[in-house]
Amino acid sequence: MLMEDGGKFNFSILTIISNVEMAASLFSRQGWHHFKKRKMKILFVCKGNIGRSQIAESLFNKYTKEHKTKSAGTHVGEKEDQTIKQYEKANLLCEVMDEEGINVRNNKRKQLTPKMVKEADKIIVITNKRDWPDYLRSNDEVIYWNLKDPKGTNYNFHVKIKNLIKKNIKKLLDELE
Repeated sequence: MLMEDGGKFNFSILTIISNVEMAASLFSRQGWHHFKKRKMKILFVCKGNIGRSQIAESLFNKYTKEHKTKSAGTHVGEKEDQTIKQYEKANLLCEVMDEEGINVRNNKRKQLTPKMVKEADKIIVITNKRDWPDYLRSNDEVIYWNLKDPKGTNYNFHVKIKNLIKKNIKKLLDELE
């Protein structure tokens, strides 16, 4: 409760005491762990769940164990559960991630579902907006990273995209901490 006193605001001493007592009571019942930030569930989404979202999920997991993450694609379809090594054009992706000390060859492709979106606290979408399903477009937790698809490009472009994703991951982790 605030009281106006000649243009200045002062807290009522009773309000301050009451708030301190409530905080002390809550702290003693629930402990310090209750006040820590909760683990976030992050979902990375690209078109095929071969490149950008796999890079993002892998780098995120490399830099933190504090949060949970998944990746998926908007257009995986019948290729769901295909491993990255089964996709013949993923050699550059594997090479670039090997340089990070991350083996993505056995990562499986996953089709994005409404359930995945509903369960996520934050959804990072790294594909053209025209590829988004309606249930993704209407979600308030979506963050868009405008990064080109490295599919069909050269090694240097793959490295560039990986580095941009790495920069965005570090920024995201700073925001979560």
